[in-house]
Amino acid sequence: MCAWADAVRSAHGSVFLRCRRSEAEPERFAKYPRLPRLECEGFEAVRKPAEGIEPSTSH
Repeated sequence: MCAWADAVRSAHGSVFLRCRRSEAEPERFAKYPRLPRLECEGFEAVRKPAEGIEPSTSH
């Protein structure tokens, strides 16, 4: 999944992916791109924490 994608659920239960890159560059990225997307020049993978490392809860 792309780090720039937000899943949006309609009132009828359908799910769409909204591209947040479209906010800054609407000429390059569609707000709701056609699916399935096999490639996208703006794709950035979602970063997950390293396995076995717990997020810090201290401030």
